[in-house]
This record gives sequence, C-alpha cells and structure tokens, in this order.
Amino acid sequence: MSKANVLRGITELEGLCNRPNVDVCVFSCDAAVSGPPKPVESAREAIDQIKGGGGTDFRPIARLYEDTPPDERPAMI
Repeated sequence: MSKANVLRGITELEGLCNRPNVDVCVFSCDAAVSGPPKPVESAREAIDQIKGGGGTDFRPIARLYEDTPPDERPAMI
C-alpha cells in the first residue's frame, strides 16, 4: 500500500474508534491471519498490532469470515 493509502486507512480507523457504540477489533492478515481479533480503542493501539511482510493473500481472511458463525461475523472487514 502507498503511504497515502495507509494514512487514509488510519484516519478512517481512528474515526471508527471515536464513534459511540462501535466496537473495533483488529488483526493482521497477510499471507496468514496472525491471531484472533483484539479490541482496540484507538488507531495507535491498532497500529501496534499490525504484523506483515509475508505477502498479500485475502483467502485466509475470507476463510476466517466463512468459518465464523453468521451471528458473530463483523459488520465490516
């Protein structure tokens, strides 16, 4: 991702974290999902959880979503 896209994503994430009644959980997904989603209250907390460098593959996150019971799936990925 370009620096501009990363900054845009961080800005959007911070906006979500600042909304009332919105729970934000973050996990990294590169060539694999790096662990279970973890709740965060700020973009800074989310950034501290980011891991990467293994290549980009969206299949692991798609499998995780499909394997999650429908009533437990996030509203947004």
